Amino acid sequence: MDKMYTQAQFDSALLNLLVKMRNQGKEYVTVISKDLHDLVVNETSCNRMPMACNAMWKFHKIMGGAVISTTNKNKSSTIKIEYNLV
Repeated sequence: MDKMYTQAQFDSALLNLLVKMRNQGKEYVTVISKDLHDLVVNETSCNRMPMACNAMWKFHKIMGGAVISTTNKNKSSTIKIEYNLV
């Protein structure tokens, strides 16, 4: 049985990562959707990639930055976004 994951968990994980990088003095950080997914989901059989992508697009709208790579549906393990931290 799949463990239950929520959108809030992915949003929180991404926010924590962005704050951590900003506190380290970074001006920007590049996040790949697979890496965010793996940060939250600890099991290989559980696919919550749409939630990881939703978090990434949500924060991109808020913070800006550059979309390095995406797909037609914007829901892939290869989405890469560079976030502005300043």
